[in-house]
Amino acid sequence: MPVIIGKDGSKIASGLDNPVAPVHIVSGGGPGSGIRLYDTSQVAGNVSGAGVDIYHQAGNAVNPGLFIRAASGGSFIQNNGTQICLISSREEGPLTNLYDNNNPTTPSLQQFSTAANGSAFSITRSIGSPRLFLSRGEGAGVAKGENLGAILWNGYDGTNYRTAAKIYTEVDGDPSSAAMPGRIVFDTRASGEGTTIEKFRIANNGVLFHNQPAPTTKSGAATLTIAEMQKGIIQYTGAAATLTLPTGTNAEDGTLGPYTNISFYWSVINTGSGTCTIAANTNHTIVGSATIAAGASGRYLTRRSTTNFYISYRIS
Repeated sequence: MPVIIGKDGSKIASGLDNPVAPVHIVSGGGPGSGIRLYDTSQVAGNVSGAGVDIYHQAGNAVNPGLFIRAASGGSFIQNNGTQICLISSREEGPLTNLYDNNNPTTPSLQQFSTAANGSAFSITRSIGSPRLFLSRGEGAGVAKGENLGAILWNGYDGTNYRTAAKIYTEVDGDPSSAAMPGRIVFDTRASGEGTTIEKFRIANNGVLFHNQPAPTTKSGAATLTIAEMQKGIIQYTGAAATLTLPTGTNAEDGTLGPYTNISFYWSVINTGSGTCTIAANTNHTIVGSATIAAGASGRYLTRRSTTNFYISYRIS
């Protein structure tokens, strides 16, 4: 297949006499599969600007009906003008990610889905050992505390895609030629929070850390809320009094995404002058001791046994 100069003298082609791009290669000597390299003045279909087209057309090599363009700016565009994806360094956090054109400010390796179960990313093995690698390097070495990559989950709020949760890794120590210590961090975004916040991390030595909110403080008789219990620590500072558990209905309302046997731990530390007693409530019972003496502490596990019914077990 000869290489020719196009009739206008400015194009190089192979497989056709009338190239439409500065470089135009067609298989089979006529319409078929082809590659076109465009400069900024070229237009094809609904797409203009510089780029590389890869296409297949059974009837018309000059104006094919199906192609994908790798365009300037890092985007991949179909011939109807729809941008398939955009590779960019714009981001919410300290990461470089793959972006969809619908919201180029939200980083992700992203698949859109309107299905009830959302999008899924699958690594499947048949023979061999498939891997998904998120790597950072080339050039200067990474340092302690630097981010190595992330997986983000985004939801559409009607206007923008917002990050709801993410898992990422960071260098968790001083790298060397023989070691790259790392930690895995788990972020979620609570209602009303402007961004995701770290909730758990697994350190390089295997220790599990979590983000502990400031304890709830009580100085007298009160009915606890499920949110206060879910903070994990209640400090009692008063004279002898009773702290009443929330009703089963109130516990249900305050437990996001409840299911049977969903459970959480919480503790009472009594730094007051009298005994603190934990009292049951409607559809919320207690198993085990309900009293915490002054200077002592008690640990409980609260479990949802069925809809609107909870049990708090004294563990220690």
